[in-house]
Amino acid sequence: MFKEALAFVFDKTKECADKNRAQIFDVPGDERSILIEHNGQLVERKIPPPLRSHVVESVADLVAATMRWGADGTIWIDERMVRLVVSDDDRREFVTCHLKPAVVFSTARGLAKPICQADLVRLLRREFRDAIGAAEMLAAVRKLKFKQHSEGHSNITHGGESLGRTIENEVTGLDGLEVPELLTLETNVYSNEGERDKRYKLTLDLEIDPANQLFLFRPLPDEIERVVQAALNEIQARLSEALPDTSIFFGRP
Repeated sequence: MFKEALAFVFDKTKECADKNRAQIFDVPGDERSILIEHNGQLVERKIPPPLRSHVVESVADLVAATMRWGADGTIWIDERMVRLVVSDDDRREFVTCHLKPAVVFSTARGLAKPICQADLVRLLRREFRDAIGAAEMLAAVRKLKFKQHSEGHSNITHGGESLGRTIENEVTGLDGLEVPELLTLETNVYSNEGERDKRYKLTLDLEIDPANQLFLFRPLPDEIERVVQAALNEIQARLSEALPDTSIFFGRP
């Protein structure tokens, strides 16, 4: 009997709660409003807009966005993006400019493993064709020929025998040309509008591996880091000039 009474009370309580529960309906043709039904009454409410999370395509656009929305904000710069935090108190709304790596710079940055002669010729003829010294290096590399000489000898003595082999590698075909050891690129780091004309010098080193008939072609130590920092410093300087009252930091919020 007690169990049935408890179930009856529970059902009645749930029924009352269901009657008092508000229901939400979309307004046909209006994505900015909703209708709330409660106790038989309909009330219209505006839907608050989502948090600001804009993406712009250039540093100039980010400056304009800061002037429009970010008077109390901060700007953060790192290698991949420049980001405006619209309000330093709230820190939940952003305007972001993604920094897009330039093709030539990305190619130079990715040089780490040894490459064959055909790949080196292709690099010098295409991606690095405007580099200082590219024509001279291309002419010399095209003429290179690898040769390998192998000589054997034996030495037999009373109570012992030894065999040996001498392998010599050489590079020929230069006809008086010298292969330059260094190549200097003048390239933009980023390809966004407004960044393409900002060019920086990047030096690459060339080493020949005759034994494996390969080339080690790569930036000098710390060159990539130096050039990236120079590009970011230039962006920071432009932002500081355009937005003297805005705090600008290197890093990510």
